[in-house]
Amino acid sequence: MEILSCENVAFKYNESTDYAISDCTFSVKKGEKIMLCGASGSGKSTLLRLLKRELSPRGELSGDITLMGKDRSELSDRESAEKIGFVMQSPDSQTVCDKVSAELAFGLESFGVKSGEIQSRVGEMAAFFGIEPLYDRDISTLSGGQKQRVAIARAVVNEPKILLADEPTGALDSKSGQQIMELFEKLNEEGVTIVMITNDAKVAH
Repeated sequence: MEILSCENVAFKYNESTDYAISDCTFSVKKGEKIMLCGASGSGKSTLLRLLKRELSPRGELSGDITLMGKDRSELSDRESAEKIGFVMQSPDSQTVCDKVSAELAFGLESFGVKSGEIQSRVGEMAAFFGIEPLYDRDISTLSGGQKQRVAIARAVVNEPKILLADEPTGALDSKSGQQIMELFEKLNEEGVTIVMITNDAKVAH
C-alpha cells in the first residue's frame, strides 16, 4: 500500500527561471525506508519540504503529491503537522523550548492532548530514545548528537505516519551520526515510514 507518491512533480522558486525539480515521479510503500541521494543543489531539500506543506517554499508547483491516500492540498493543517514528522540537519534550527522535557511535550500541547497522555507519551519516547537522563537538562547544554536525539523524539512523539529527515547526520561527527542512523533503523522496524535525504552515498548504505 502506497503511503506517499509523487507523479510528474516540478517546482521552481519565485523569481527563478530554472526548475529546482522537474518530472519527479516515485512512490513509497507504508513501512518502507528510502534514501534520496544527490549532490548539493540537486533539489533534494526542496522536494522534502514540498511533502511537508507548512514548510513548503514559495514558488510554482505542478504535478501530483499524494500523502496517506490524500492529495497534499486535501490534508487538514492538523494532519499535515501531526502525521508528517520532519527532522532538519541542524539540531539548533528546530528547537523551540529551553528544556528537554518542554521540547518533547511542545507538539502534543499544541494539539490539545490531555496532560496525562502527554506525560505517558513523552515518557515512552524518552525511554525509546535513551534520553531519560537528559529530561531535566537545558537543551543548550547538550551535545549535537543529544540535541538531534531530542529533535527526533519530538517529531516521533506525535506518532507520525511518515518521518522526513533532511540530512539528519550532516552536522554530527561520525560516531554520533552512526548512532542517529541506528535510531532511524529502530524507528523503521517499529513501522514508521521514513524518507531521508543525503549527499553522502556512504550513509545510504
